[in-house]
Amino acid sequence: MGSQADRIKGYQSAYLGDYGFEKTMVWARQKYLVSLIKNTMPELVLEIGCGYDQLFEKVSDIPSIRKWTIIEPSDIFFAAGREKMAGDPRVEILQGYAEEIIGRTFPDKVELCICSSLLHEVEQPERILHAARQCLCEGGALHVNVPNAKSFHRLLACEMRLISSPYQLSARNQDLMQRRVFDIETLRSLVENNGFVVVNSGGYFLKPFTHGQMEKLVEQVGGNILEGLWRMGVNFPDMAGEIFVNGIRK
Repeated sequence: MGSQADRIKGYQSAYLGDYGFEKTMVWARQKYLVSLIKNTMPELVLEIGCGYDQLFEKVSDIPSIRKWTIIEPSDIFFAAGREKMAGDPRVEILQGYAEEIIGRTFPDKVELCICSSLLHEVEQPERILHAARQCLCEGGALHVNVPNAKSFHRLLACEMRLISSPYQLSARNQDLMQRRVFDIETLRSLVENNGFVVVNSGGYFLKPFTHGQMEKLVEQVGGNILEGLWRMGVNFPDMAGEIFVNGIRK
């Protein structure tokens, strides 16, 4: 398996090498998060893992935000974040692992902690949630999102006898070294069992086909189709491409 650092390097290489349709999924999850942040108006935010397309760029005009801290272990994503947000004094980017930084060099208590597209990729998601709970103020909010095991495209693959179970790891999951897939119930249970009260859960973006197949379709369909698929995921969360849970620190 190699060291954790080797795994991060392998992940970032595989992720950027297969970024085609993932860019649309980044848009989908950030579309929900922008709405969440506008509705809650937090002042202090911690984002665990920022990826390549930074969320802060989409919410930088929200006046309530006084400080936005990012913890990112990947060299490439860390460097991209520093370059893109170097001019904004509200942003602090720390390189490393949340479970190591929080509690040792991160004294601030934040109002919102975001773990976006992360928990399915780590060996012990409980450690991430424990770190998130440590950094949150009393009553602070947690947002987590992950790909959905019961996404329409996985259920379709089951009916086509391509996979034996929607929880079976796909070739893409394995290439990206993703360790598990969640459904709404298992994601809610994980959050509830690690010090949070679940406020709500849901989904967004109905994804009919695999990333590779969707990439070929994106150029042929208009923005209205993508918006419609996003809303269908909201209205039919059990089959959405991605799911989320919002919780409050106990």
